[in-house]
Amino acid sequence: MRQLRRFTADDHARAESAIGASLSITNPTMETYARTLARLASWYLPAEQGLDAWTTQLAEIGIDWPARRKTDAFLRDLSAVRRPAGTLLRCQVPPLRDLVDVLGCLYVMEGATNGGRVLTRLVVAPIGLSATNGGEFLSCYGDDVGAKWREFGAAACAYVARDPDGSARERTAFAIVSSAKRTFASITEWLASPL
Repeated sequence: MRQLRRFTADDHARAESAIGASLSITNPTMETYARTLARLASWYLPAEQGLDAWTTQLAEIGIDWPARRKTDAFLRDLSAVRRPAGTLLRCQVPPLRDLVDVLGCLYVMEGATNGGRVLTRLVVAPIGLSATNGGEFLSCYGDDVGAKWREFGAAACAYVARDPDGSARERTAFAIVSSAKRTFASITEWLASPL
């Protein structure tokens, strides 16, 4: 996980900047929040549909994918901010060709869940919403967010370490980093692109 953090630090910073700009984080409004929520949902929903195909393989390495899905939270939040889910655009997300691609994508999505706690304080609360009324996506996992992050990290590290060949482990780790970088780029470009 340290290697992932180190090699994606710039990508993470760009994604954070894009979401901050989209939310007008220093002066959030219901409109900027609703627009950003719709934009995020239009990326997450197709990404989660792609991840659904990997439910069994993820369970085999210790990741309960259905317990991590956020689609339902998005739909409830969109309803709370009066953005019909049927009007969402659908983003073209990076392909998930193998479990390595899946782990890179999940690294970004699960890391974003950690960041959601900060955004809840900075954006959701100031505009009068809560975890049960419009801010569920950003509050996913509640008090279990740290435990869920550690669980994901342990499973990803165990997956990389399973191969006794050091060079194979290195190739797997590098491939996960590459997938995470593609995922960060996709969501950053989507947030920054004009509608």
